[in-house]
Amino acid sequence: MLKESVVALFERGARLRGGRRVLHPRGRTYAATLRTSDAVAGIGGDGPREVVVRVSKGASTPGALPDVLGLALRVETGRGTVDLLFASSARPLGLRHLPVPRAFYTRGFYSTLVPYRVGGITQVLGLVPVDARRAPATAAGLDACVAEAPVDFVLVGAGALGRWRNLGLLRVLRPAEGERPDSYDPQLNSLPELHPAPPLRTIRSLAYAGSRRGRDEAAPR
Repeated sequence: MLKESVVALFERGARLRGGRRVLHPRGRTYAATLRTSDAVAGIGGDGPREVVVRVSKGASTPGALPDVLGLALRVETGRGTVDLLFASSARPLGLRHLPVPRAFYTRGFYSTLVPYRVGGITQVLGLVPVDARRAPATAAGLDACVAEAPVDFVLVGAGALGRWRNLGLLRVLRPAEGERPDSYDPQLNSLPELHPAPPLRTIRSLAYAGSRRGRDEAAPR
């Protein structure tokens, strides 16, 4: 009963948005590179990878009004696609699972909110902006910054009670060209050694299933 209720809620929300996702329905996509350590199982240790980054606002507030900001990362590997989803959040222990509205893409902190299993270790992943420039949370907020120079984020990870430690560097280079992904699904696009951890994984999976149904997309096989 609970499972079907969650699916139905997100299906209805997607239909009310005209076939778009309930959260983060509009975004802008950028070409980027990601360099990670061997500690990030599945995608680490092979030098910088070309990746795609989508920035968005959770509730699509107008203009530069604050919102829960999203940063979705798509990594193509020889074994499949990996989607990592980050949201603006608090950084301290006990608060890193809470979304926090912000007005600039290059301010504050981002986390996956839910823990991941990374090479057999459960941890939350995060992104720390290291650019002093301000990129407002607008449709093209990062464009002016990346036109001058790449925008960098440090990839970090921490266990349930641990401190953040550096795992890599994400460098946003320019607006993406050609075909650009607009739908990211960390449940569908993951690897056995890099995937969302239970129990919140189940709830997120149901939410994505409802959102796909509301967009009239076929369920993954």
